[in-house]
Amino acid sequence: MVAASPKRFRTTCKWVPIDVWTAADLEAIRGGVAQLQNRIAPTERWRMTVEKRAERTMPTPALIASLAELIPAPVDLAHPAKILMVQLFTDWTALSVLAPSDVFSIVPVPWLARALKGAVEAPPAPPLCYRESHAGCAPPAGPGSRLEHGPAAGQDR
Repeated sequence: MVAASPKRFRTTCKWVPIDVWTAADLEAIRGGVAQLQNRIAPTERWRMTVEKRAERTMPTPALIASLAELIPAPVDLAHPAKILMVQLFTDWTALSVLAPSDVFSIVPVPWLARALKGAVEAPPAPPLCYRESHAGCAPPAGPGSRLEHGPAAGQDR
């Protein structure tokens, strides 16, 4: 989709389909999830993702506990077939049941700028550093270490 029409994505970094909008109170959210529960089959593995888009929202653990009891399917946090996406805003809540591939996200990287000009296709793997001027950045030395910006070992400055 990006390769066919990259200019559509110049100002949007992430697209998430919304199935139901509800008020931001627990009973309204439970009602919205009840409308969507049949989109997760009893044998499908699923997970819930809660994204808070406002500072003052309800506590996440209480929300998860209350909504999870409505879905009679096994939970799989690592490899779900479906994701119940709950996005909390100040006065509204957006609910979606998604396959992992339904969330479309673009990280603004140098190849995208070139793709918008029609110069190149997307690389098969993301670069080590997304800064265009840091094409030679060295990878982290090991777990917990930080990316060092600058030429990789053995490269001239």
